[in-house]
Amino acid sequence: MPVLSTPQTGPRAHAWHLPFARAAPYAFAVSLAFGAWLVLVRLAAPPSAVPSIAVSLGVNIALYAVFALHHSVFARLGAKRWVKATFPAHLERAIYVWIASALFIALCLLWQPLPGHVFTLSGASRWAVHALQGAGALVAIAGSRGIDLKEFMGVRDVARECGHEPPVASNAELIASGAYRYVRHPLYLGVILLLGCTPDMTVGRLLFAGLSTIYIVVAIPFEERTLAEVHGGAYHDYRRRVRWRLVPGVW
Repeated sequence: MPVLSTPQTGPRAHAWHLPFARAAPYAFAVSLAFGAWLVLVRLAAPPSAVPSIAVSLGVNIALYAVFALHHSVFARLGAKRWVKATFPAHLERAIYVWIASALFIALCLLWQPLPGHVFTLSGASRWAVHALQGAGALVAIAGSRGIDLKEFMGVRDVARECGHEPPVASNAELIASGAYRYVRHPLYLGVILLLGCTPDMTVGRLLFAGLSTIYIVVAIPFEERTLAEVHGGAYHDYRRRVRWRLVPGVW
């Protein structure tokens, strides 16, 4: 996963730009809290009935599609160039984080309840699934280690524009150590295990986990295309060394 730096061009930073960028990680943290509330609280207690299952399904799929389209389309280089040409270039990443966080919070608040349980495990199987979920948390943490969150969320871009940090020598850094030595997208693998490995699977949780998994599987080839454009030969060498995208021995 690269950490992209914004070229030091464009209009001079205004006074509000740095507070705006510094607040972006907090907006992201709030959106994650809403996601935990959705999965652990709202989806854990499904209603006995809803006015229309079809409408609820349609709304939920539409909400996730809007979030996923923004999350994927605006991560592509062409969209990044458009944002940098339209707004101050050093704000590109912070704007992305703010919009993605707001969309995810809206998804959590507007998600429509669905009735029914798929399964409830007990005994050894319950503990086994909990262990897989714990493994997912560890994989996600391992996948996020080495990522400079201030860089990833655009704080350093604005800090450089304001003169608080020196310019960087290169535009991107390829992370190929730690969990990235085994699969190319360990953070995504951790998210799938966290969402999909629950001993109390409700219909709502299954839909959310399923949509998340489908989005990740569809988005990875596009993300890797961008990474290849950014890193060139270094990423091609990395793909030869690390064969599996998501699950070792499978894909």
